[in-house]
Amino acid sequence: DTEVLMSMDDSSDAIARAARGYFDTRFGTLGWDGVDRLITCGHPSPQVVADLLRSAPRTERAWKRVDRFGPEVAAEYWSRVTSVELDWPEDLDELLELSRRLRSAERFDLASDLLHMPAQDHTAEPAFAEEIAEFLSLRIEQSDADDTYNVMDLWDLTKLLEVIDRHREHLGASRVALLEWQYYPLLQHEPSFTASNLYRELASHPDFFVQLVEWACRPASPPTAGAPSRDEEEQQEQLALKAWQVLNDWPENQFIPRISDDPKADSAEHVSATDDEVVDDASLRRWVERARTRLAEIARADIGDLHIGTALAATPADPNGDWPGTATRDLLEHLQSGNVDSGISTAIYNRRGVTSRGLTDGGTQERELVNRYREEARKFQQWPRTAAIFADLARSYESQARMADREAESHRRGLPL
Repeated sequence: DTEVLMSMDDSSDAIARAARGYFDTRFGTLGWDGVDRLITCGHPSPQVVADLLRSAPRTERAWKRVDRFGPEVAAEYWSRVTSVELDWPEDLDELLELSRRLRSAERFDLASDLLHMPAQDHTAEPAFAEEIAEFLSLRIEQSDADDTYNVMDLWDLTKLLEVIDRHREHLGASRVALLEWQYYPLLQHEPSFTASNLYRELASHPDFFVQLVEWACRPASPPTAGAPSRDEEEQQEQLALKAWQVLNDWPENQFIPRISDDPKADSAEHVSATDDEVVDDASLRRWVERARTRLAEIARADIGDLHIGTALAATPADPNGDWPGTATRDLLEHLQSGNVDSGISTAIYNRRGVTSRGLTDGGTQERELVNRYREEARKFQQWPRTAAIFADLARSYESQARMADREAESHRRGLPL
């Protein structure tokens, strides 16, 4: 035993693996007492002791004993141990302890595997959600985006965020929203990732919305400060891109401002969310007024109105199915802002997404939209600005339909485009 143990020091990987296999078999005879005597007599290096502990059967939970051998051995052990050498505990307290040790050692790959394993189904436990939130926060702080892509499977990451979303009341909605903001660039194209807490926070805090606009867009008047360094410029560009993506990806039906009615309270203080998805006219106006005031203060009034329009395009329909809802239509008449109207129009246009058609189909798809938007314009004649938005969309698609018809006719006749 001593000879095999000493052969592990400064040996090749093949010899080290063979030695670990030897001790895995010998452990049944040696037991922990025998392992302790072997280490005491042989005085092996911290790396060898760590490898010896890694060779213990998984059911022996060597990770719970590693601290007894000193910090150097513990550091070697946690930096080298693999998932096949750890036994994922079913007990919640042990699972949380193991996760904390893994993330303390920055073994985020193993911690991610541990937390998302289907067999460890503790998703109803607030303590489990708390550990996931701690892990995700530490993970994003200590890595760049590319590294996170390499270490974490995006599907697993989505599942972890779903768990903390279920416990947003325990964790705090703002805390969950912050994690969704931090991981947004990684998951924005994942169909199951909706960032609902992030958008709920934006709908509750107009100042947060203004902050994103400030990051995403340059001010109308250029700043007088000196030029940033290259590193600072790259960081600003990344932040601007992320903020721009969040502002322009606002999901449908997810803009429901909830601002306190108490005039003594901070106007950004949000009211508790409910299942009621009807937009309150007064709350919507307070949100927009607060946002526009702040946007004007930071020289982003015009571009800010465009983004307000994008947000308004995400308001839900009235109970009778009419969209935009009455509160939104009345607000447009009150604002009389071409930029807000353009923001809504652009958001509606972009929702169509990518389309496909046969070479000779022509503009059939666009004519259907023309008829739809003309009908909407007629229905909302009492609200001229809303009617104008749909009328302009109808004219735009009518032009596209004629263009598609010409292209289809050219294909039928074999003419160059």
